[in-house]
Amino acid sequence: MDSESFSAQVQVSITNTGKRDGSEVVQVYIGLPDLGITHPKMQLKAFSKVFLSAGQTKQLTLTLDRYAVSFWDEVSTCWLADSGKYQVYVGTSCEDIALEGPLVLEKSFRWVGL
Repeated sequence: MDSESFSAQVQVSITNTGKRDGSEVVQVYIGLPDLGITHPKMQLKAFSKVFLSAGQTKQLTLTLDRYAVSFWDEVSTCWLADSGKYQVYVGTSCEDIALEGPLVLEKSFRWVGL
């Protein structure tokens, strides 16, 4: 896999359990593999604001691109995505995580540019 073709879908179902209509922001965070480099535990990589009527359920699909799994490597002066097990967190904030699961990147890739 190369950086141009990387894409991962996060699908989540959200329900308004209240008695009033309202909006919620669903946030997707990524935890990078532990390869001896210091990274934040969670990094916000995608989000979507959704309006829900009282009692309504919606399915959301959020797409993660190559930026979601990459970090800037100062030594090689390029973006680097290491192979390994990434952790995906979904919630309304970094302190309110409702779901989590793995994302496995089988092969590392590097890329330059924006």
